[in-house]
Amino acid sequence: MNQTTPIISLVSFVFVFGSMGFLSNAAFGQTDSETNAEAVEISHASMPTRLSVEDTGVMLEEKVDEYFKTEYGKKLKNRERLGEIYIGWAQSQVIVKPENPNWAKFRVLAFQDAMTKAEDEYIIAKGIELKAEKIRDIYVDAGSEAPKFDNNDLNNEKKTVRIIDKLLSVTEGKLDKELEELDIDPEEFSSLPRTQRHKKLRRALHMTMVKRSIGSLAGVMPIQSFEAQNKAGDHTIGVIVVASDRLRQFADDIQTKRGEFENKKTPFELFNEITADKLALVDEFGVRKVVDEQGYEVLISYGQWANSSQSSDSAVRQEFRNAAKDQARNRADFAIALYLKGSSVFTDKSTVGEQLEQSLVVHEDNYVEEEKTKEITDVLRKYTRSKAHVKNVVGLEDLYEWTVKDLLYDQEIVGVVRIWSPTSEKKMRAQKDWKPKKDKKEKKKKLETKTEIRGSKRYMDADDF
Repeated sequence: MNQTTPIISLVSFVFVFGSMGFLSNAAFGQTDSETNAEAVEISHASMPTRLSVEDTGVMLEEKVDEYFKTEYGKKLKNRERLGEIYIGWAQSQVIVKPENPNWAKFRVLAFQDAMTKAEDEYIIAKGIELKAEKIRDIYVDAGSEAPKFDNNDLNNEKKTVRIIDKLLSVTEGKLDKELEELDIDPEEFSSLPRTQRHKKLRRALHMTMVKRSIGSLAGVMPIQSFEAQNKAGDHTIGVIVVASDRLRQFADDIQTKRGEFENKKTPFELFNEITADKLALVDEFGVRKVVDEQGYEVLISYGQWANSSQSSDSAVRQEFRNAAKDQARNRADFAIALYLKGSSVFTDKSTVGEQLEQSLVVHEDNYVEEEKTKEITDVLRKYTRSKAHVKNVVGLEDLYEWTVKDLLYDQEIVGVVRIWSPTSEKKMRAQKDWKPKKDKKEKKKKLETKTEIRGSKRYMDADDF
C-alpha cells in the first residue's frame, strides 16, 4: 500500500459519508381572604441571588427549596396539596457572558425560556398524548468466508456503489476542486480500486418516545423570579409559576365585564411602591395581579429590554433607547396576552438506542478487511408553539417607564410597567363613546284651539243705516 492510500481513504470516507447524508436529506423531506400583604408579595420578584459558587443551576434549586420553607411558601404548598392551585418552576441560563454588549437582552430571553419551560410542564400536567415505539433488529451471516469480489455488482443500479458513481459524475467538478485543495490528484482518486462491503453481523435496538400536549395558558402567572450568578459570569434565571381557577376567572373577567368590578380590597399605594426603586425593577418580569389605590384588583405587567447602542451621539442613543422601550412595552403586552388567552402546543420526541455491526470489505484483488462499528443513539427534540389572540382589551396603558444602568456590568436597561384596571377601562370606554353636545333650539308654542264663533266689532248703531 503506497503512502497516499491513508489520505485517499480518508477523503473517500468523507465523501461517501457526505453523499449518504445527501441521500438521506433528499429522502425525508387571590380571593377575598387574600391580604394586601400577599398581593404585594405576589407583585414582586425577589432580588437576584448573587453568590459566588460555580453551578448557578444548583444554586437556584437550593433557593427554590428555601422559598417553599418560608411561611408564604408553605401556604402555597398547602393550597397545592388541597388541589386549589398548580405550582411549577423552571430555570434557564443566559447563553452569553456579560462581556457581550447584548448580554442584558439575552438575560430577558433567558427568563422567557424559563417561563416557556414552566408553561410546558403545566400543559403536560393537564393532559398528554404518549406514543412509544421500540425496534430490535438482528442480522447474522455466519458464513465462514467473504464472497469474492464480483465486478458485475458495479453494474447493478440498485447497489449503493452505483448511486455513489452517479453522485461522483454530478459533482465531479466540485469534488476535483476539493481534492486539489488537499493536494490529491483527481485522476489518481478516480482510479482507486473499488471495494465491496458484505455485512456479517448487525444488532440494533432503537426506542422512540413522542409526547404531545395541547392546552390553555390562560391564568398562568409568574409569582417569583430568581437570578443566580457565579465568579465566571454565568447567570441563570429561575421562575415559579402558579395557575388557579381564580386567576383564570380574573383573566376572563377582564375581557368580558367591561370594567364593572367591585373595589372590595383595602386601597394600596401601588404607583408609589413600584416607582420607589428603579433598580429593583431590573428583577421584575411578567404579569401580576395586585391591588391599586382604589381597592380594585388590577393586572400589571413588567417588560424590559436593553439599549445596546455604543454611539457617542446622544441623539442616536436616544433613538435606540426609545426603540428599546417599545420592545420592553411589547414584552409586557406579550405576557398579558398569554395570561388572558394563551394556548400552547408542546411536542417532545426522544430516540435512544445502540448498534453493533461487523462487515467484511473486499477489494478488487480480494484482499479482505474487517470493519466493526459500535454506535449509540441519543437524540432529543422539544418544540413549543404558544400564541394568543385577544380581540379587544380596553384601558391598557403605561404605568411607569424607567431607565437604569446595571450595577454589575454598566449596561443600560430600560423597562415599561403596563397596567389594566377597571378604572382605566371605564375611563377609556367613556372616551371611546363620547359624542359632542348639540345646542337646544326653542320650540314654537303650539296654538291652543277651541270651539267658538267670533265676530267683528260694532261701530255703528242701527239707526245709522
